[in-house]
Amino acid sequence: VACCPTGALQERQTVQKEVPVDTDVAYTTCSFCSVGCSLELESCGDMLIKANPDRDGVVNAGICCGKGKWGFDTSVLEGKLTDPLIKEGDEFRPTDYHEAFVMMAKKLEAVKVRHGASSIAMAISDRYTNEEAYSFKKLAELIGARTFTFNKRASGVTEVLGLGHEASPNTIDELLSTKFILVPGFIKKNNPVIWNKIKQSAEAGAKVVVLNTDKADDAWDFAEVIDVDNATTFLKRIAKALIEMGKTSDIEGFDACRKIAILASLVYKKTVRYEDIHTEGIKNISARDMKYASQLGRKIKLLARYESNNNIRYAIVAPFLLTPDNPLYHVDDVFNAIKVTGNMLGEAMFYGKGAGKLATASAVAGDVVECAKNIGKHIECELSEEVVSFKDLDASKKRFFVRVGAEVTAEAKAALPVEEEVKVGFYDEFAFVTKKISEAEFEKAKNELGTGVLNYIRMEDRE
Repeated sequence: VACCPTGALQERQTVQKEVPVDTDVAYTTCSFCSVGCSLELESCGDMLIKANPDRDGVVNAGICCGKGKWGFDTSVLEGKLTDPLIKEGDEFRPTDYHEAFVMMAKKLEAVKVRHGASSIAMAISDRYTNEEAYSFKKLAELIGARTFTFNKRASGVTEVLGLGHEASPNTIDELLSTKFILVPGFIKKNNPVIWNKIKQSAEAGAKVVVLNTDKADDAWDFAEVIDVDNATTFLKRIAKALIEMGKTSDIEGFDACRKIAILASLVYKKTVRYEDIHTEGIKNISARDMKYASQLGRKIKLLARYESNNNIRYAIVAPFLLTPDNPLYHVDDVFNAIKVTGNMLGEAMFYGKGAGKLATASAVAGDVVECAKNIGKHIECELSEEVVSFKDLDASKKRFFVRVGAEVTAEAKAALPVEEEVKVGFYDEFAFVTKKISEAEFEKAKNELGTGVLNYIRMEDRE
């Protein structure tokens, strides 16, 4: 209740205000959480009457949570300690602040002499204002004490983005003007103001994707939700993908295409042209695809695959759905891997960092040293100019994960052999896994369905 001229309408609070009274208004910042909402505190004499969100507040713009609105009641609760107490035996006796401070100083000095300066510490609440925290820090420095807090939680910003500090580089106002918002492990009751900002942004047209952990809540009917483990691993993968999106060759799969061309050339000792390799990138992979992958118990990985077996020879670069028993399933972050499968060797994998300043510097330094060791020498690469042809891709067989619009469900079932339907709660589409079919058969069916095909991913099955 912002205003009632007669006092008949009142907010439920511990302070009773039977009739309207003239109040003084003080502007302050709510200290409940780190959002920094602006509040107007109304008081009469030494009694707090009401807390209202400041309509001109830069952060909250007239809204606040229940704790900010009514939490001030705790300052006027009966029985709250207002004077210091000294314990004598099993009882406490009231005293004044002078005696309390003198006693504290003597006790702290005794502990310091007996156990050393490192035995003294002061707890600074994360609810304190900046000014209060600063005052306690200066007091701690004066008496030579360490400082700590019982609620120090790392946000993960440093670990994921490497910014060197825990603060976000964005302002809250940017939420209302952005087109895409990624929300990791958000608990609405702990930060309802930011939740409202995110909802307002969604209503304005922004796409909201929530990475929901086991301790988060489900108040996201306006967002797309992906269930993930309560760790920063998934965020690191997203950060890596965002970095690679700035490099067209990576997001389109061209970089992986050139690498598999080089590896295949080394195997055959003949020329493999990257232009001849069927290449698909990861630009079409969506949050829904990742949610389906989780439902299938798989991960989506961009693979550059070369196979020569039973008179079939082909190379392809495309996203694949991998099972946990595949070694490549566990290759994350900046790591790359090459898996080799032979008829006698079985599986062998070569694994290491594919990015980062030290890993890149090591590779460059290795090349420089190799060149320096062979100055004036001609090194045979044993690579003939004969071109290897990859004409058997159409004949290779595999299963496909396919998403089509709900309106073409019947046509999809008729065009493709459905082995398993996959459901994760999206009712505007039909998702399924096909039986093993050839690339040519799938391409034909895909062309028949046309724009009804929303996306597809090949299944990497271990035999």
